[in-house]
Order: sequence, then structure tokens, then C-alpha cells
Amino acid sequence: MITITPLSSPTPFYSHFAGTTTGAKPVDFKEHSVVSIVNKGYWIKATGSRVTTHFTDQSDHDYVIFDPECKLEQELMKEGWELGGSGHFADLSGRIFSSLKKGPVNFILVSKEDQWKKWIIATNLLKVLNPKTKEERIKLFDTVFGNTADSRAMEF
Repeated sequence: MITITPLSSPTPFYSHFAGTTTGAKPVDFKEHSVVSIVNKGYWIKATGSRVTTHFTDQSDHDYVIFDPECKLEQELMKEGWELGGSGHFADLSGRIFSSLKKGPVNFILVSKEDQWKKWIIATNLLKVLNPKTKEERIKLFDTVFGNTADSRAMEF
């Protein structure tokens, strides 16, 4: 059994909208969004090039979220999150994941446990292997998700 630990202390990203002249701490949109998801009981893990490479801090903040009941997408859209990305399909039966974006934060929602596990495996492998190009990162994801001939080498 895989034990998933929620993100415990996200790296601060202070929204440029949050500056104040009163001395109050700026609102951390990314941290607030992640904590809100954890508080609702969802499993969430940082993913994407900010955590899988050792050389970038210029990309969005990506998080994969296990949403087995497919309830979170509509809730987030009511809060101003925009649906899109390569995981969005009109036919929900063919959807592997759903991608939502708000500002510099992307939430990737997966509803099937095997897909969740594959996302975590791919993210952890990328952290260790530290590929230098986006193409290399995509190839690893494709292999883990079974989208390449090489990934089918273990099928019997």
C-alpha cells in the first residue's frame, strides 16, 4: 500500500496582488490554495518542473490531486479556476485527468487511483533522474503511463 503524505510546507509564492502598506503579511495564494485542498481531505502532491528539476523556478506551480468522486473540478470552477489543458475532454469517460489553472497555480485532478499512483511514481522518478529537457520529462511520463512501445515491454 502506498502512503501519501500531503504537502506539509509549500515554498512561499506571494501574489503580486497582495502587497499592503499596513505591514500585514501578504496573502500567499499558492499556499492558501494547497492548504484549502488538504483541509477538504484530498490527497495532493507537488509535481511539474518546479519540483522535478533542479534548475527552474520560472514555471507555474503544479499539483496533482486525487479526486475519486470527481467533485473538485466544479467546485474550483465556481471559485474562478479555469478548465483547460491536455487533460480536458468533452467526453468524461475518456478523460485521464483534468487541468485547472488560476494565476501561477495549476491543479491536475485525477479520479482513478492507478493514475494517481502513476503520477506520483513519474514525479518521484523525475526528481531522482533530473532530466535536462522538457522532452525527456514527457518521455518519462509517457513511459510510466504506458503511452510508448517501451512501456509495454513488461506486458505478458
